[in-house]
Amino acid sequence: MSLTRQARKRNTKYHAGPERDRHRIARPIATRTRPHTGSADRSHTFGTALAEAGVDLPVLQALMGHDHVDSSAAYIHLAPAHVRAAYDAARDRQRAWQAGR
Repeated sequence: MSLTRQARKRNTKYHAGPERDRHRIARPIATRTRPHTGSADRSHTFGTALAEAGVDLPVLQALMGHDHVDSSAAYIHLAPAHVRAAYDAARDRQRAWQAGR
C-alpha cells in the first residue's frame, strides 16, 4: 500500500481522529466505564472454561477453530487448585491400579 493510499485511509470515517484520541488518552483509566474485552479475552475465557470442564484438548481445538493443538493450548489458563485436583485424581487412580495388581 502506498503512503498516499495510507494517508487517505486514515482520513476515512473509520479513523478515530486526533480529537477522539486526545479525549480517550486524557481520561484516567479508573474512570472508564467498561474494561477492555476483546475477542482474545473471550477466547481465553472460552478455552479455560472448557478445559476446566474436562473437555479433551483435540475437541477444544476443533471448537475453537484452530489448526494446531498448540494454538488452543495457548488460550488455556488453569487455576492452581484445578491442576492440583486433577493431579490428586490421577494419583488416586494410579494407587488403586497398583493395589489391584
